[in-house]
Amino acid sequence: MKIIDISTKLSDKTVRYRGDPRTKIKTVKDGRFRTSTISTCLHTGTHVDAPSHIIKDGKTVDEVPLDCLIGTARVCEVERGAVEAETLRRCRLRPGDIILLKSRKTKITPRITSYLTHDAAEYLISAGVKSVGTDQLSVDSEGSDIVHTILLGRGIPIMESLELRHARPGRYTLICLPLKVVGAEAAPARCVLLCR
Repeated sequence: MKIIDISTKLSDKTVRYRGDPRTKIKTVKDGRFRTSTISTCLHTGTHVDAPSHIIKDGKTVDEVPLDCLIGTARVCEVERGAVEAETLRRCRLRPGDIILLKSRKTKITPRITSYLTHDAAEYLISAGVKSVGTDQLSVDSEGSDIVHTILLGRGIPIMESLELRHARPGRYTLICLPLKVVGAEAAPARCVLLCR
């Protein structure tokens, strides 16, 4: 079985959403032991957005059922710009799938180069997906929150800043485990794809 790590590295150089605080990692050596602390925005690097990110009284990240983030995933390659419902129909999704949107860029950048439209988000709900992931900083276009509102409003978690360069379009098993940060709207996650 092959394991593809689709998590970004978390450091003080990790690309972050405009306005989010910088990640700071501090290491102290005391005798034989090395101890580190980290200060970061929960939306920096590969992370999971829970409904409470935008929905009043929505589930927090520690309440999101893990079966939404573990299961059959479909990696779909998308073009630059607005990703419409018609593009997603060609991905041949099945109810219960997890969709991972792979853009044609070579690395994660501060600029959002592909994003879901309102109709695309509604289509994903009708298709029965249980979570949505992207290799962009957001599933929304710059300055918008409509796709977050639609998906999170239906209890569909969102994975952002995935590293999908080494994942070809196709079907995989996804394991994505966000940190169990009590009461938080998001958390960093380690995500992997399994394939035979």
